[in-house]
Amino acid sequence: MLTPAHIAASYLLSQVPSVMKIPITSSEVAAIVLAGNILDLDFLFGTLLGKRGDDHHNFITHTPIFSFTAWMIGYILFSSYFSQLAWIMILVSMLLHLVLDDIGYWFYKLGWQQISKYPQINWLYPLKDFHKRIIPQSNNMALKEYLTKARVNLIVETSLITAALFVFLT
Repeated sequence: MLTPAHIAASYLLSQVPSVMKIPITSSEVAAIVLAGNILDLDFLFGTLLGKRGDDHHNFITHTPIFSFTAWMIGYILFSSYFSQLAWIMILVSMLLHLVLDDIGYWFYKLGWQQISKYPQINWLYPLKDFHKRIIPQSNNMALKEYLTKARVNLIVETSLITAALFVFLT
């Protein structure tokens, strides 16, 4: 999933409390949105280290254990900054990121698209080694392949972005 959809999904998640008439601050909304996107910083670091395409999904930073560990460290250091509900939603936002990155694999398994032959997220790390995937030669090739072969993902992404814009503007 691309960054705009991760932003949209985490923003929509951040709006659930207000729909239920539970107050949430703008700082908490920002933290939830940030948490839903922070895992992709590994893409930047991977690029700096010469990694290509969606290889960043093979890093430990794209695992549930990393999400839980990062969340726990954040909670220990900054627990007084946000409500308990916000901290739960920060964790959910990080895990939602992983689900959205892996959803293309399930669309592939259902025969709905031609990309993501292998799981994108190692849900059982460190109990299970990372799988080996063939990564396109460049980030541009990876993006082109994604845009041409992951049509169901693109529909989901467009829907998330449209819904988030609607919620934001209303």
